[in-house]
Amino acid sequence: SPSQQQQHPSTSLLLAAMSPPPLTTPTSHPSSSTSLNKNSNNTNTLTPIQKTLLTSQLKTTHLQNLLTTSTLLSTSLSTALSLSTSLSQRHTNLLQHSTELSNAAERLQAEEAILSRHAEDIGAPLRHYDAIDSLGVVVGVLFKDAGGKTVVRGLAKTKVDGPDYVPTLDKIDAAIAFFPPGNDYARRAGVLRGAALDLWRDAVTTRIKSVTRDVYDVLKLGKEPIVADKLEASLVYTRFYGISSRSRQLLAIVRHRDGDAYRDLVLDARNTYCFSREKLLKNSVKVHMETLRGAHGLVGMTRLASVFLLRVCTSETNLYLEFFGNEKDEAEENGGGKSAVAEDGVDDDAKATEEAIELAAKAKMKKKNQVLLATSRVA
Repeated sequence: SPSQQQQHPSTSLLLAAMSPPPLTTPTSHPSSSTSLNKNSNNTNTLTPIQKTLLTSQLKTTHLQNLLTTSTLLSTSLSTALSLSTSLSQRHTNLLQHSTELSNAAERLQAEEAILSRHAEDIGAPLRHYDAIDSLGVVVGVLFKDAGGKTVVRGLAKTKVDGPDYVPTLDKIDAAIAFFPPGNDYARRAGVLRGAALDLWRDAVTTRIKSVTRDVYDVLKLGKEPIVADKLEASLVYTRFYGISSRSRQLLAIVRHRDGDAYRDLVLDARNTYCFSREKLLKNSVKVHMETLRGAHGLVGMTRLASVFLLRVCTSETNLYLEFFGNEKDEAEENGGGKSAVAEDGVDDDAKATEEAIELAAKAKMKKKNQVLLATSRVA
């Protein structure tokens, strides 16, 4: 009918408003947000029910987006937690392995120290044997037979003031201390030390003798004594001062070594020095004393001779110290002790020095007694 035809458009509009459009996600239908924006721009043309439906659709879409984002965040957090757990486990395993490696390294270091000590104990005899076999050429000794009884002396490669002389003595001393007496290598070591000390003896003791002989011959001291005023400036002192520095350095090498051979060597050098000085000064001092006696008499000679003898003693003391040094100061420089000490606790060098001083004092006292006796006879 016509009335039914007039109501049909409104009924269809109401049915269309009450049936909402299908929900779509932004990812499946990208154009939905655009259509919603267009619809929002046309809200003025929509009915209240359509506005409510449109608002509900927008909120539903927003909630779906939040749910999707939350799901992604949850998945990321779960992955991060699993990674942190894995890293923590790996860190624990690394700490355990590093502890094991550290313990193994400490054990290896301890074993290395033990093996090094064993190697040194095993290699010590080999070093001594090798030293005896190799040092013969260094000190100029050749052993013809295996027992070392036939020895040929030659030219040594080392020098007493060279850098390898002291290590050579150290090796020889260590070998002598290692090998038992009577051993073939002990006998060889003794021969090597004798050759090494002969080099030292030639550089010090023999040098003192040769200088003494040269000065005695040049100045003709047996026939022409030195004038007292020229004594200190003569070759008797200048030549000895020239060799004093080197002799003192070489004396320092052997003075503090343990062993009778070294003590005898130093004592021989000191005795040679004393005999040489006596040989060079004896005639000149004697002639000068007789000259004073003839010129001034016994009383005047006593005063003048005392001054002269005091001057000579001072010069001799200074020269002696240039050769042998002050042994007390050297002992303090070397750590307050000496290795070569006699059984009674007194060093042989110091003992010999005291004996020399005592002998000089006795000689001086004897000279004074002779002068007094001669004066009393004249009176």
